Amino acid sequence: MMATAPLGAPRRPRRRRRPSPLFETVPALSATIVAPPVAPVDHPPVTPTGRGLRWDLLVVVMLTALTAAYFNPLLRGHTSSPLGAYQTIDYPWAAIPNPNVLEHPQNDYAELSYPWNVITDDALREGTIPLWSPLIYGGGYEFFANGSSAVLYPPRLLALAVTSPVRAHDLFLVFHIWAAGIAMYLLARQLSVGRWAGTFAAVAWMFATWNLTWMHLEVVTPIALFLPATVAAVHRAMTRHSARAALTAGLVCALAVTSGHLLFVVLVLIVAAGYGGSLAVGSLLRARWPRRGAGEDPDGAPAEHTPRHLRRSWGLEVATAAGRLALRGVVALGAAAVVLVPTFLALRRGQRVPFTWRELQDNYLAEPWMLKRLFLPQTLPIDADQMQYLGFVGFLTPLFALVGVLSRRRPGAWFARTVLVVVPLIMIGTPLAWVAWRLVPGMNVFRPYSRLVVFVAFAMVVAAAIGVQVVLDAVARRRPGLNVALRIALVLIIVGTAGHLMYLGRRSNPLFIPHEARFAMPPTPLVEELHARDNANGWPQRTMPVLLRFAEEDARFRGVFFYANTAAVNGIDTTAGYDSSLDARTLALLRVLDGADPADPTLRESGAAFVALPSSWSARFELAGRLGITTIATMPQPTGEEIVWSDGWADLDAEEVYASNDGVLYAVPGAVAGPRLIAADDVVPDEQTALERFTDAAYPAASQVLVEADELERTGLEPLGPAGSGGSAGDGDGDVPPAGAVTRAERGVNTASIDVEANTASWLVVPDAWAEGWTAQVNGRDVPVVRVNYYQRAVQVGPGASTVTMRYRPPGFVAGATVSALSLALALVAALWLSVRAWAAQRRSARRRLQFEHELIPEQAGVERHTGLVDPGHEAAHQPRP
Repeated sequence: MMATAPLGAPRRPRRRRRPSPLFETVPALSATIVAPPVAPVDHPPVTPTGRGLRWDLLVVVMLTALTAAYFNPLLRGHTSSPLGAYQTIDYPWAAIPNPNVLEHPQNDYAELSYPWNVITDDALREGTIPLWSPLIYGGGYEFFANGSSAVLYPPRLLALAVTSPVRAHDLFLVFHIWAAGIAMYLLARQLSVGRWAGTFAAVAWMFATWNLTWMHLEVVTPIALFLPATVAAVHRAMTRHSARAALTAGLVCALAVTSGHLLFVVLVLIVAAGYGGSLAVGSLLRARWPRRGAGEDPDGAPAEHTPRHLRRSWGLEVATAAGRLALRGVVALGAAAVVLVPTFLALRRGQRVPFTWRELQDNYLAEPWMLKRLFLPQTLPIDADQMQYLGFVGFLTPLFALVGVLSRRRPGAWFARTVLVVVPLIMIGTPLAWVAWRLVPGMNVFRPYSRLVVFVAFAMVVAAAIGVQVVLDAVARRRPGLNVALRIALVLIIVGTAGHLMYLGRRSNPLFIPHEARFAMPPTPLVEELHARDNANGWPQRTMPVLLRFAEEDARFRGVFFYANTAAVNGIDTTAGYDSSLDARTLALLRVLDGADPADPTLRESGAAFVALPSSWSARFELAGRLGITTIATMPQPTGEEIVWSDGWADLDAEEVYASNDGVLYAVPGAVAGPRLIAADDVVPDEQTALERFTDAAYPAASQVLVEADELERTGLEPLGPAGSGGSAGDGDGDVPPAGAVTRAERGVNTASIDVEANTASWLVVPDAWAEGWTAQVNGRDVPVVRVNYYQRAVQVGPGASTVTMRYRPPGFVAGATVSALSLALALVAALWLSVRAWAAQRRSARRRLQFEHELIPEQAGVERHTGLVDPGHEAAHQPRP
């Protein structure tokens, strides 16, 4: 009697039969028997993907319609720009009648992104790209290599090329919100999630609270697109075992590098790289222990059950996985070298210093209660602090995410679980936060850690997509009759989630306003007065905006003048500025201008973005002339209120030259805008001495140039001698003869051109910031650009007429551009070669199958004709000749 297993016991797995020797030696035979033959090469078969492609296009149309619904005011002549509301607090535009009120925290667009767009647009109109920004921080700074300007990002350049900066911002937002949904849908499909679940994930992600609230800050907006795009590209590269897919993934990662703030981009690439590494490790484990790993890996991919002699060796598997990872990384780094190389070199010279572990614990960690914003929306309206931890993606998304997290054997499930556990533990300050602060690039300057909630929200949406698919599969297996009802319910859930998130996005952002010039920081009478005061030779005046302090302070907001980078919108050269990257010497000098002690050792250090805005009660106005400042600007002074001025204001004896409801202008006596010739110099031993002497009110900066000894040693130049030394610089009695005159001075975005008539060997001093990338020519001859007066630049010229041209290129820019060009060219050649190779392999495979069909086993044709597997036209085309 046959023994039977007890009820409920697991069945014994059936032993696999060893394949026939014929199947081992001729693998194509089995493929021919179990599948229809390949059609003739001249008539390739139609793949059964037409219907699926139509459904995918329908999803794209739906996402496009939802995007259009959110941004529909743009079609009615409005704009999403927050400039209208911001103008109510920033003079001179605060004087323009404006119905908007300040009820939103997206001011960074007006203070940072919009001025940068104007700077880039102006440079494009000059036929160049902005490598240097001459209008900001009282002498300019490195713009291209600041780590977040994204000058080369193609969508930004294309938008600015076809429309105005305001409309370019609208197009930028529409494209990235729409593309974020498409990228999430593609990622869901890559993870073997169906179209219904993928559509839900796309809607939840594209309208996620973080994405809509932060979209106006253009240095962060692309994160919504590249978080799912890079993970999807990496998944395809690691699962397709294709070099072309690896090339594509590398190019997507390189495009992400050019898109925005490198701190965020680095974290995005770390997430994508970690996911790719986990897939590689999983494939290696399956190759090493195929029977132990049978079934599914942590991400759900089925194990290969191939005969042992057909398996690739362990070493070959390791080499293949490492090769795919290396290829993707090399392509990404190579293609993005034009951005990475100059930015890395600039940041090494910058003022940004990492914060300590204690500072992180005290100031920048997230509170545990902030995580509830992943499940509940924030009460509206929001403020700038609440923006940091908004992670809401819909009420039902966390429920579906819970199902996805608890599901097993699903692609992407382990990835979602890992991010959902690890990132919150980093945010709230567990030991994992110390590991991240210590080991992850950029995490020692990334602040606050509550901003990491965007990665948690992303993982929650991925898990929710898996959860929706699990529910659909369970209903299809157990209650097939409920499929239609479930899909109707899912449609309602998708529409309801989209509507709720769109409502929250509208309430969290400024109102759409009419697209009119008066809401885009237009020139006011004060701006026109400043332009009228520019030098006739073409060099602009430099203005110092000052924040007023009143004798009797109250809680009422007073307003600011040309705050942050806003003056650059109208082409005004100011000492104001706002950026995370700045030369350490410029930073120190601007702080001294605002009253700081030159001996303070922390002057050259900053742990965050720096906003330059001296105040009336502390500013050292006596330094204005030597810094090239010709005008001081303030907001309108209220009648009957006393302003607190520093001691240097009385010594300056400035003359009021303009006063109206948009501001007040004071002329700095004796100040000269632009370059000047000086025939005497003073050599100092070090940087600190240079700062202290140059900021000493008694130093004769108008008649003597201050040069550091190591600068002379670096350039190989000889000093001209101090005033009254008896040399060419003076006649021995302390008087300095006129060195000559500047007859023409013009400044471009990255260049300067100056004509001079020198009476003797002199320094041509340009009161703009020195940087390592500046080069110069005097009458066509290369000369060194010397750092003088602590932070300004100068060249030596001889007697007579000279034409001096200066040009800026960030260090590493040419090398990085060369590497990027070569990398893109090699990637293109490799992609074409791989495509041709794949096409040739497909043709050879088709020929072999046809030959095998008609020559090796001619009786197979009769079997296929009997079963109807051969197209009659195909059979007639291959009848043997009589």
